Amino acid sequence: MRKLLCCFLIVVFLAGCGGHLADHTINVYHESYYPGLDASRHAALKGKMFSFYSIEIEAENVTNFTFYSPNHKIGYALYYTRDKLRQPVASYFWYTLAKSFRHAGLFVMEQGPMNSVPILVLTFTSITDSEAVFRIKMTKDNVFLFEKKIIVTQILPVTEDYAELERRSYQFLDLMADHILSDEDFIKAFDPETVPKILEAQAQLRQIQEKQRRQMSSVRTPAYQAPPIPVTPGIMKLPDGEEILDLSGTWDLEFVNYGTGSHGFAGLLLPAEVMIKQNERIFEIIMKRDSSYANRGTLMMRGKILQGDFRITDAVRTNWMKMKCQVDESRNKIICDDGSSQRLTYTRR
Repeated sequence: MRKLLCCFLIVVFLAGCGGHLADHTINVYHESYYPGLDASRHAALKGKMFSFYSIEIEAENVTNFTFYSPNHKIGYALYYTRDKLRQPVASYFWYTLAKSFRHAGLFVMEQGPMNSVPILVLTFTSITDSEAVFRIKMTKDNVFLFEKKIIVTQILPVTEDYAELERRSYQFLDLMADHILSDEDFIKAFDPETVPKILEAQAQLRQIQEKQRRQMSSVRTPAYQAPPIPVTPGIMKLPDGEEILDLSGTWDLEFVNYGTGSHGFAGLLLPAEVMIKQNERIFEIIMKRDSSYANRGTLMMRGKILQGDFRITDAVRTNWMKMKCQVDESRNKIICDDGSSQRLTYTRR
């Protein structure tokens, strides 16, 4: 049997740093933000630990290093320090919100997903100086807890005083943190009984569905099924007779950090399930179930199978910068490795 050993490169093209012109630019600094929210309002959360896994930016009204007023007349340029080192939007909001959470008495872990602690992923869909719209999603021990949309607004008198506008930007961070810490589902995520209750409810639902399936199958006449046509597993024959690799189907994905990407959690295993859809040479890798780093239905990769190999033409996960992947002789396992920090293993079901 012919062996198919296939390698590909995952190449990500990063967008440039273009932006909008504003009439006024207000410099705001991560180091200058001192949380002002009332920690006593969140005393029940004091001492609780969680992993602030990531902040994602889906907002189209921001640029790499700036957010704006609704009319774009005022731009807020983000900096780490007053030494003029610029800070990306996602990084700025992660570090400043983490400051607020710690001010309220919580332990915020900077590492990736951890066992036995809630994991928070925050996704901004819109950011201005008067309104922030974002989703928060929490999981724990690979169990999905909840996902919800939060809108935070601050309506203040119009001013062009630069110092006052800078102060208001820090005040807005307090409001965002207060909304998150006050959310009932966020608070429940720290209850040790939450995950067992969810698992119990899921088990009861599966029992009901299985009972319904048995009831339906007992009254059906089994349909005739023709014997399967013999095919070579993992091989697709094109109309012109050429045989190429067939990736279609369900695959288990295991994501492992190591080396420079371990952050003290070397060997941490993150399981997931993906679906690969293939139409002749074109294929897509789609998240089949919610996981700690992507939602169900998320397009992870897109690629094309060429003669002798297959190449990824689009990688949605920007932290998978460049990987080499190899398919084993059985065509049921793909191992991808960037050579220094991350390893992905796809196993066909």
